[in-house]
Amino acid sequence: MEFFFYGTLMDDDVLSRVVGRRLPPASIESASLLGYKRVYADKALYPVLVPFEGGWTDGHLVGGLAPVELERIFAFEDEGYVAQLMAVSGVRSGEAQALVFMPGSDMKITSRAWHYDEWRRHHKGLYLQRIWGKA
Repeated sequence: MEFFFYGTLMDDDVLSRVVGRRLPPASIESASLLGYKRVYADKALYPVLVPFEGGWTDGHLVGGLAPVELERIFAFEDEGYVAQLMAVSGVRSGEAQALVFMPGSDMKITSRAWHYDEWRRHHKGLYLQRIWGKA
């Protein structure tokens, strides 16, 4: 099972804390999802995807996870998201089917664009502190 991560799980520190180990580089590749853009979830530091005609979202295609690591990812994403199988384009692998965590119908979203580099510079430390108690 492969995942397409487009938000905080693109960060090595966040991903390794969630799955419990640092993943080997071969299990992560750059990828993109067509027809969507990232925006902030309401009152949160993380993004959600919303349809955007002609747009695309960059992210990471991640595979090779053990069953316990899959459980940890689903627990991290919680009930606010719904995992959907979608076609993504990997840089090395080409088109692939991957699980993408999409906002559930009850999740409140904003129209403010979410940018990974901006999140890393301005919010990563606070995000790690809020979730795990220290950066």
